[in-house]
Amino acid sequence: MSPLRDHSNPHDASPALSVLMLVGNTCVNDTRVLKEAQSLLAAGYRVSVLCDDDHGRCGDAVQDGVPLRRVDMSLLASLPAWLQRVLNRVRGAHGPRPAAGVAPVAVAVAPRTPRWLNLGPLRLIIKLLRQRAIRRAAVARCGNERVQVVHAHDLETLPAALRLAERAGARLVYDAHELERHSVGLSKIESVALGWQETRLLRKVARVITVSDSIARFLARACRMPLPLVVMNSPNLNQQRRVAQDLRAQLGLSNEQPLAVYIGRLAAHRGIDELLPALSAWPALHLACVGGRDAAFAAALARRAQAQGVAARLHLVDAVSPFELIDFIRSADVAVVLVQGVCLSYLYSLPNKLFEATFAGLPVCASDLPEQRRFVEEVGNGVLVDGRDSNAITRGLREAYQRRAEFRLAPARLAELAERYAWQAQSRKLLSMYEALR
Repeated sequence: MSPLRDHSNPHDASPALSVLMLVGNTCVNDTRVLKEAQSLLAAGYRVSVLCDDDHGRCGDAVQDGVPLRRVDMSLLASLPAWLQRVLNRVRGAHGPRPAAGVAPVAVAVAPRTPRWLNLGPLRLIIKLLRQRAIRRAAVARCGNERVQVVHAHDLETLPAALRLAERAGARLVYDAHELERHSVGLSKIESVALGWQETRLLRKVARVITVSDSIARFLARACRMPLPLVVMNSPNLNQQRRVAQDLRAQLGLSNEQPLAVYIGRLAAHRGIDELLPALSAWPALHLACVGGRDAAFAAALARRAQAQGVAARLHLVDAVSPFELIDFIRSADVAVVLVQGVCLSYLYSLPNKLFEATFAGLPVCASDLPEQRRFVEEVGNGVLVDGRDSNAITRGLREAYQRRAEFRLAPARLAELAERYAWQAQSRKLLSMYEALR
């Protein structure tokens, strides 16, 4: 790759490209979007991110050096006021948010979405209306801007990004964070319709990037397109900070007490339910779940933990800054990465939590899925198990703990892995692709 010009230099003959990224969330915790934007900004590109304002709760801001421009992308915002009031009454008010720090076992439950809203055809209509709402909001805010690249994160923003790119005469980049046509919980009609839409829209995209080799191969085959560029969702090691209090200290555990850590959002199909029997079978083991959580799932999990007599050793810990996470979890003994292959998107996933645990130096107990198997076997830092089998998980956790000295990677090996897998390596691929867009 040829060295990048300093595009911020006014005397450079090649002006800086202007990049508009779109994402359908507030971007507060979307580390992939922030990392990509930071890399482009550092290389001299002019970058801003158009994102959701969470029903007016978030305004424009600069986060970690990235300009965030917020608009109401919600489906409700595009509906008449009277219909918004009706839908809000149907769904009910949101429950209280958990307190900071270590959450109590009892978790407030937000009212469930009515069952009729979960019917596949109706959900598909809602998804398409949501795309329309994002497109309307994006055009209203940025429709007259002259940018050179529009970068769509996830399928829900792709129609809006295409409209903006056509208006500006810009190149369009599509960033597939997952395999959306085969994501968890989709009905057959949703999968077929979203797959057809994605395939059709990708014909108008200049470049496609995604998070794993398996997803890249699937998209290339299904959409009859060149192989997408793989930019793995790994941590930026140059931005990591030390913490004043690590996980073990926060929980008040001694070094002799076995501690396993789960990183990421607490939700179904992540192997959390299947970990409870391991706590029952291993009375000394503590499990810390660090990250956000679905309130209903967390409450149900807490009830099951109480029923099995392990609630005192199940710790729900609020998310910490991605720039402090690696140092925060380093004091654990084992990391669990137990995504279940219930859909192709999960089957082909290469989650950032696997990289975070690895660079924290932790042995891992990971699901035996294609991408995770390839990584763990290459790195040699853990054991692979069936993430749906509680007995296999219990055995895997014990093995990872007993062999933790063997599985902990030496600094030289971690430095070698960083050269290939850390965000600095991924950033070079992203910047090379952007240079080719000129």
